Amino acid sequence: MADEITEKEIEYLLLLLLTTSKKKKLSHLHIQKQMFLLRDASKSIQPLLRFIKYYRGPYSKDIKEALSYPMYLDGYWNFVKSNDKLTGGHIELTEKGKIEGKKLVEKILDKKDNKLNQIMAAMILLHDLYDNLSAEELLYIIYKSPKFKEYTEKSIVYEDIIKSDAGKKLKDKIFKN
Repeated sequence: MADEITEKEIEYLLLLLLTTSKKKKLSHLHIQKQMFLLRDASKSIQPLLRFIKYYRGPYSKDIKEALSYPMYLDGYWNFVKSNDKLTGGHIELTEKGKIEGKKLVEKILDKKDNKLNQIMAAMILLHDLYDNLSAEELLYIIYKSPKFKEYTEKSIVYEDIIKSDAGKKLKDKIFKN
């Protein structure tokens, strides 16, 4: 588990990720993968998050624990179970989480902190790119990226995802008229 300072930072990053999404809830898989992509793009976040090769691609135990058992932001989000084994359920903000998330965004904008503004902008971009993708489509993108090839090693869904029509659906979404 992450140390206390890191735990707090992870929870606030998760609150920011959930707040900046236009969706009411995000799947656990989407949160894991978006945080993985954010970590890859932001040097300031890299020391906070460790990802391992796991059953459904890159996975952070610290993110899972922060979502399941928050130490600092308890009551800010709820877990919604899903029968879908791929997504791992969904996370949605509570009213308390929505209020505090909005305050967090305003605080970041008021501070004019370049690093935090860049992280928030990156989150918004990730949402624009990935929130409306299915779990299969999101995994397809990660699995097909040469940069992340190592994260296919322990995956129990890799073959099914690659053989699925996720690639075709992605092309259709991208090139729709």
